[in-house]
Amino acid sequence: MNISYEKDWRAIVPTLCWSWITAFILAIPKLIDIYTTDYYLDNQAGVVVYKHGLINKRQENIDLYRIKNISSRENIFSGGYIYVTYTDRTVKTLPYIRNANEVSIRLRNIANTKRVEQGVKPIEILK
Repeated sequence: MNISYEKDWRAIVPTLCWSWITAFILAIPKLIDIYTTDYYLDNQAGVVVYKHGLINKRQENIDLYRIKNISSRENIFSGGYIYVTYTDRTVKTLPYIRNANEVSIRLRNIANTKRVEQGVKPIEILK
């Protein structure tokens, strides 16, 4: 008498469920970080306000007239980032921005306008 044994692939379902649950639990800090990040432009004051943090809430004001350069990076997996370089060569990263390339262009135009309004001399490029 020949008995045939077949594999029962249904046993993988609990493992997959635990994998998804574990991945979700590990993603919670990033979800909270994204949820608590907020940006807005105060055009009258000439600043971009960057608020972030859940327990330690922080607010950073980015003066538009002090901006030397604005660049961006978009990634299909990690989203968009804008990098603001100040005239003193410090760099500030603004994470979690949708359409970061378009936003950086608009932000650069506004920053240039604010520089002219503030009477800041144009940045000289050294050769």
